[in-house]
Parts: sequence; C-alpha cells; structure tokens
Amino acid sequence: MIRKRILSLLCAVLTLAGMLAIAWVADRVLIVKRTDGIVDMQDFYAQKENTVDVLLLGSSHAGMNLDASVFWTEQGQSAFALWGSVQPFWNTYHYLLEALKTQRPRVVLLDVYAAGFDFEYSDPARQVTNVCGMRPSRNKWEAIQVSAPRERWIDLALGLPVYHNRYAEITADDFQHFPWTPGLINDKGTYYRYGFGAFPLTDISWVQDSVPMLEKEEIYLRKIIETCRDEQLPLVLILTPTVGPEYLQLIMNTVSGVAAEYDLPFYNFNQTWMEVGINEDDFWLDGHLNTLGARKISSFLAQMLKDRYALPDHRGDPDYASWDVHAETVRAEYEKLVAEAEAGPE
Repeated sequence: MIRKRILSLLCAVLTLAGMLAIAWVADRVLIVKRTDGIVDMQDFYAQKENTVDVLLLGSSHAGMNLDASVFWTEQGQSAFALWGSVQPFWNTYHYLLEALKTQRPRVVLLDVYAAGFDFEYSDPARQVTNVCGMRPSRNKWEAIQVSAPRERWIDLALGLPVYHNRYAEITADDFQHFPWTPGLINDKGTYYRYGFGAFPLTDISWVQDSVPMLEKEEIYLRKIIETCRDEQLPLVLILTPTVGPEYLQLIMNTVSGVAAEYDLPFYNFNQTWMEVGINEDDFWLDGHLNTLGARKISSFLAQMLKDRYALPDHRGDPDYASWDVHAETVRAEYEKLVAEAEAGPE
C-alpha cells in the first residue's frame, strides 16, 4: 500500500513537472520577440555575471540613441543597453533591480526622457514588453503591480494569456531565444538603423522656466537614484537629443534640480548637441537618432566615463570576447544597411 501511494505521488509530481515544462517552452516560443524589453532582457540574462561595467537604462532613447559597440571599440568598456520603448521610470527601476541580481556595474547611465511622460500606465502593448521578458520573481510581480491595472496582473504574470494566440505568426526566430541558444551573450541591447529624418535642431537656451514631472515618475526617478546611492553605484543622468525639445526642456529643468539635489552629473544633449557634432542628418525617420548620431553621443560618453571614472579597458580579455563579436556584428549589419540603401530598390 505504501509503495502504491509513493508511485502515485511520484506520477503526480512527474505529470505536474511535465506540464510546467511544456508551458514554459510554449511561453518561450510564443512570447513576442520585441527588441525593446523582451529580447534585450533575455540577452541580458545570458551575460556572464559581473561583466557589464556600463549599464544603459531608460526608454527607447537608451537603446536607439546610444550604441554599446562604441563604448567597446573606442574605450574597451563593456556596456549593455537594457531598455524598453516608452518605458516609464517605474519599469526602469525594476529593470535596475533585476540587473543587480547578476551584475555589479561600475557606472549606470540613465536616459531621463521618461520624465516627460504623463500617464499612469503605459499602453497595454508596452505593459507586455516592459514586464514579460523578466523571469518570475518578486521583483517581476511588483513591476506588474505598478505597471498595469489590477485586472491585468494575472495575465501579465502568466504571459501566455496575453500572447497565446500567436500560433499563426510563429517563425524560426521564435525558437532561437532559449537560455541554451548559442549567441545570446553576443547581443548587447543596441538597436541600429540607417536613414535620415533631417529634423531641425533648436536652440532652447531661452527656456528657463520649469514644470513638474508626473508625481509617479518623480517617485520612481528618486527610487532609481537612491538605489544606486545605497548600492554605491555611480549614476549619470543623460538626455540624448530629441525632436521638438522646447516643452521637454521645461521638464528637464525640474530634472536638473533633482540631479543637483543628489549631486549627480546630468548631460542634457538638447543643450549641448553642437559640442558633440550632432546635425540634422543624425536623426532617423521617426525622430530617434540614427546610428551615426548614436555613435557621436556614445563616443562622447565613453570618453567621459574614461576620464571621470577610470573604467578598465577589457579589450583582449577572453572573458569579454562577446563584446568583440557584438561590435563586429553591429559593424557588418550597419554596413549592409548602408549598402542596401545606396543600391536603392531592386
């Protein structure tokens, strides 16, 4: 009788384990493979522990207006962009906490574009991209609670109820994002693009007034700052060049006050774009910087990090070889985009 009960219990445990394994595989296959927030979080988990020296955080401006490969090729700095499109500070805060589980960056660069957001929650699609790439944990659950109305919490926590109907969209790429998939370690969060938006640059030196941030945004900006302070992580605030910066500068004047309160450096490139050589051809079609512009900003910041924080040069260190692979991949793919654009339509 005892043996029969043990066998029954073992069968039940194995059945449950099998069901959970199937659900996990289904989740990995069906989850939307968005570069912003999903794939870059999966790639971040693939990094060797304590190899990310420069952690780039923020909305799409951290992933598109900066180029992690430049930090490496010019200064040997191991940078990773962990970002999500239209990512508010509350998600960035939880991304920071997630990053600190496996990495101890020497410096954190936070793009503060989100200070201009004025919504209580992101749109439903961005709620998915900003939380569903995270592994199950208390941190993820707390991120979900602050990111969406209560009625969405369980769906976002489980994931599959949100994107289970993607069966018809599945491609070969959907099977290339498992923890054991080769090459994930070589991706560093950079999104590169070729194209010219030719947006006019604006002098905003006359904007002296300020308007407050949304209270929720300011609360989580301060949480990010205070977490870095408590963890003794140097934090640098940046704002990469934006289109139509006049109103945003009213918010950035408030951010400047917060930075001064905590004695933090704040590089507002809407005020100093001329110092790094940004011009109208450095903008992409949607108002983000193209890769040419991103490289200029990244080059300036890499030099600043070298001068201010004396970051080590890891080039030639086999433990950081994946950054060599990433830099070469970015170079080759960008040159391919340029060649295709110059060749024109077939």
